[in-house]
Amino acid sequence: MTDAPSTTPAATSGTGSRPVSPRSAERARVDAIARAAATAATGVQGVHAIGTAFARTIGSFRAGPLTTTSVPGVRVDLDGGRVAVGIGIVAAYPEPVGQVAAEVRSRVLEELRAEQDAVSVDVQVLDVHGPFDPVEPKQTLEEALEPASVRASRAAAARAAAAAERARDAAADAAATASDRAADVRDRAADVASDTADRATEAVSDAADVVAAAKDRAADAVGDAARAAAAQAEDVRDRASTAAADAADRVADAADRAGDRAADAAARAADAGRSAGERAGDRVQAAAERLDEAVQGRADERATAPEGGADATPAEDADLEDVADRVHDVAARADAVAAEVDDLADAVDDAERGRTGR
Repeated sequence: MTDAPSTTPAATSGTGSRPVSPRSAERARVDAIARAAATAATGVQGVHAIGTAFARTIGSFRAGPLTTTSVPGVRVDLDGGRVAVGIGIVAAYPEPVGQVAAEVRSRVLEELRAEQDAVSVDVQVLDVHGPFDPVEPKQTLEEALEPASVRASRAAAARAAAAAERARDAAADAAATASDRAADVRDRAADVASDTADRATEAVSDAADVVAAAKDRAADAVGDAARAAAAQAEDVRDRASTAAADAADRVADAADRAGDRAADAAARAADAGRSAGERAGDRVQAAAERLDEAVQGRADERATAPEGGADATPAEDADLEDVADRVHDVAARADAVAAEVDDLADAVDDAERGRTGR
């Protein structure tokens, strides 16, 4: 039958205490038609959901001229006795989209024509739920008829839960990242400390090598200095020995020259002594001979003198004998001196032979 505009007084509420306005009655009728259309569409094979939260398609669907109902995805417009219904569905893959939409239109028309005379149904496929979409169960009739406010609250709660889950995941990720970074910082600090310790060890080793090298150089320098000092001392000793040998040679030469001069002087003295002794001996000998001749002559004169002639006096004889004694004494002393001079000359000759080794 055909619905005409209502001209009767407003109906009363179920309690009978308050009248129902024509606008409220129309709203109730629109929601009843929307629920019936959603119920018919939900039973079609290949319909995954009535309406959707996909903003890229719902926005254009909501922009149409139909009136919003309490059933998400269903719009109803009452124009006099004519009813226009718009339904947005999500088709299930791999059902043919055109066949699913035609079946939905047929089911909704069949459901509504039982109570409405003039009905038009517009079906829009808002999306296709495929195997790569998030896993979600097929929409039930209760969910399809659920008021938008409840669905919005539930969606908000789901979004809040998802946001909380993402926040927890982000916090866990941040904690893990912070832990990884802290571990990385600790590892780098340990590496830096190990590298610093290695460098310090190398520096100590290098310093020890430098000290050892300095000690070796000092020892070499001390050894070189000691060897140089020993060489200089040896050279000094050699020079001193050479100088001493030269001095000894010069002293020996001087001694030889002095000995030669002394030997020459002694030889000359010996020669002079022998010569003087010989001359003195010769003179004494000559004097003794003349004295002997004088004594003999005196004896001869006495022997040839006439008896009773002049005789020598006893005093003269005594003087003559005394002179003869002194002459003989001088001759004896001259012989002794000559013997001493000979002995001295022999000693000089012996000394000369011992010095020269001849």
